[in-house]
Amino acid sequence: MNKLLIILLAPILITAHEGHQNSKPDTVTTVNGDTIAINGKPVSALAEKPNANGSEAEEKTFELDIRKSLFSHLHNKLVHFPIAFSLAALLLMFFYLKDERYRPALLALVSLAFLTAVGAYFTGEQQKAAFENTSRWWVADLHELFGIITSVTILFWLISLLSVRYKKITIILSLVVAALVFVTGLLGGTLAH
Repeated sequence: MNKLLIILLAPILITAHEGHQNSKPDTVTTVNGDTIAINGKPVSALAEKPNANGSEAEEKTFELDIRKSLFSHLHNKLVHFPIAFSLAALLLMFFYLKDERYRPALLALVSLAFLTAVGAYFTGEQQKAAFENTSRWWVADLHELFGIITSVTILFWLISLLSVRYKKITIILSLVVAALVFVTGLLGGTLAH
């Protein structure tokens, strides 16, 4: 099992920061104490930032459009809820094991985790198109697969909570959900960054 997990996660960990700037140190060229170039580019060229027309770029003032911000990239906003509800339910499981009175709260958290996971799936489908024909497409597919598996496992966890006699299965499912949430989140983070 550990080897399978390493095989699945190794490509993700290796490519997690693909596309980010290289962390090599800058090469600075100085003459008589004055810096004339950084990484082979003249300092004067680095100071000027031409725009598409070739003239110096003016920094624009950032304007916040609440409606546009609220409804763009919904998956990135919604996906935190099934993660939080699942992990909160996992913590509540420890109290539930000692006292049955925590069962209604646990049912509520796992239900919310499932409902928001379904919402995260549909909003993720909308955002997945951005990765089509890119090198990250396979990660998007894998993230989607793990998201579906996680959602179905949360549903099984919810069903197992409906009967007290499935307590051992409930414990196992809560731990499996936590592991699946971790892997799904790792894949999603790889796509987002």
